[in-house]
Amino acid sequence: MRSAYEMRQQHWPQAKATLTRALAVDPECAECLSSRALAQARLGEQALAPADAEAGLALAPKSALSHSLFGETWQVLGDQARAVDELDAALDINPEDDDIRLSRAFSQSELGDRGGAVMAYTGLLERNRVSSPGDVFLNRGVARFHMGEISLAAADFRSATAALPHDPRSPRNLGVALDRMGDLAGAADAYRQSLERRADPTTSASLGRVLMFSGRFAEAVEPVRTWRRTSQSPSNYPSLEIHVLRVRGQPSDEPAAREELAAMTHVHDPRDWSDSLVEYMLGNIDAPALLQRVGNGPLDELSGRHCEADHYIAEMNLAHGQRAPALPLLTEAVKICPPKYFEAGAAKAELNLQSAAEAAR
Repeated sequence: MRSAYEMRQQHWPQAKATLTRALAVDPECAECLSSRALAQARLGEQALAPADAEAGLALAPKSALSHSLFGETWQVLGDQARAVDELDAALDINPEDDDIRLSRAFSQSELGDRGGAVMAYTGLLERNRVSSPGDVFLNRGVARFHMGEISLAAADFRSATAALPHDPRSPRNLGVALDRMGDLAGAADAYRQSLERRADPTTSASLGRVLMFSGRFAEAVEPVRTWRRTSQSPSNYPSLEIHVLRVRGQPSDEPAAREELAAMTHVHDPRDWSDSLVEYMLGNIDAPALLQRVGNGPLDELSGRHCEADHYIAEMNLAHGQRAPALPLLTEAVKICPPKYFEAGAAKAELNLQSAAEAAR
């Protein structure tokens, strides 16, 4: 069936159109209704999907396929408990279908039973009857990652990457796991492999971050630039990072970096903190003026601003060979940066690089 191929390829608009045409010919095609429900859920048509799924099930109440498709529809819609109910009903009808067990294990994991899900995934791999072992490795890796078993998760993501040669999720997840384990070079390779399979601004940002944390400033420019170009966020921060990366990677590029920053950033409100950082980078205000603009506000916001100011001032000092004033600023940034701030990791990585450079002298 053409729609089955389109669904396997995740071509949801085409699948929905094909199924709609089939239903115009045969309005009581239960499989068509159940399949269109899943396509509609994937397309975000939350109001339409359950009605089609219920209609398909009403026409074929003893069909394992109709129950399993309804279960997958509930998964996409975020109701994992209902998904389990439908998938259990499908398994009552066809207990030998390991693809249904794979779907059920996913919902089991999403409901918080990670350990039980890992056992289910392992059983599926041992029986070796599931149609896509790569998806089993991928899902088991996600469950293990959430359980804190990062090295085991990384092993599963490696297996999934090999078994699913066109899927960007497996190498991206491998990058996240290796990043967590401190293997920044391995993480960079994994993120690049994911981007070769599918462009994604978040993955580009992750690649730029691990390259920057590794001191590979020049290499980090392009993925950060891609992030800035494709991200929907109006934030100035990617532009600021490009400036830092250009200047730190190739100090001779500073004039071009300043020009690029000015072209990419729209200073719309001098009271905006990120615009103040841009003005500092462009040389319109000096470091004391930037620190003065930190201003007043909630404590966590103030510590974040102080952290960012310390980080960017230190980076510009380093770019101009002024190591002595940069080190205390980086040390302070590590101490005061809220954990979620990018600059916390960047300052720590920069201190490590400076320590290594000092030891090599």
